[in-house]
Amino acid sequence: MDKLSHRERLQTILSGERPDRFAASMWRHFFHMEGTAEGTAEAMLHFQREYDWDFMKINPRADYHIEGWGFEHKLSRNEFEKHVKTHYPISRIEDWQKITALPVTTPVLAEHLNVVSMIRRRSDKELPILMTVFTPLAIAGRMVENDQTLADHMRQAPEIVESALRAITETFARFVSELRNAGADGIFFATTQWAASEYMTWPEYQKFGLPHDLQVIRAAESDALKPSPRLQFKLLP
Repeated sequence: MDKLSHRERLQTILSGERPDRFAASMWRHFFHMEGTAEGTAEAMLHFQREYDWDFMKINPRADYHIEGWGFEHKLSRNEFEKHVKTHYPISRIEDWQKITALPVTTPVLAEHLNVVSMIRRRSDKELPILMTVFTPLAIAGRMVENDQTLADHMRQAPEIVESALRAITETFARFVSELRNAGADGIFFATTQWAASEYMTWPEYQKFGLPHDLQVIRAAESDALKPSPRLQFKLLP
């Protein structure tokens, strides 16, 4: 029988101490239920009830990050088939100039804050909840039809792309700050494929990736929010 709750087990591990057992979690998409906040929340809660994971990593629509900037897709009705992408916000370099910071009241962002809130209200308080958030560079990478387009644009017009990255970063710094108020314990911060030398050099990542990554991470752990006692995920030096 487990000696620790899910939250106690993770806190023990994060403190560098030996837990009663290893902590386990898994996640997946439920494409047929991702079209609404209610469907996403119910899918995550059902998965948790079935397997009793030590923490929940919420798997929302992967492209929720860019829907507010004009991305369009046809939602899948099949549990195991991805949504069909029908329109990307960026095709030409000039399109990056249209990317401006969004408020958290933007419908798609408000929808996913609601997902977190519903899951928190309907789950055990001892279950740590993490919301999936992509890095700003990974978000920019989803705005184009293929990865090479973003890599080319960064080299051809770095100032224009950098301005768009600042807008993306500002948007998701606000979003992750609000996640704590919605009930999340932290974020699952995904780089997707952009932390790879096949797309960019380390100096390029230091310019286009790292500063924006750190800004979002720091927003997620802000003491100014005065959160209720929950797991604290610290930025390592």
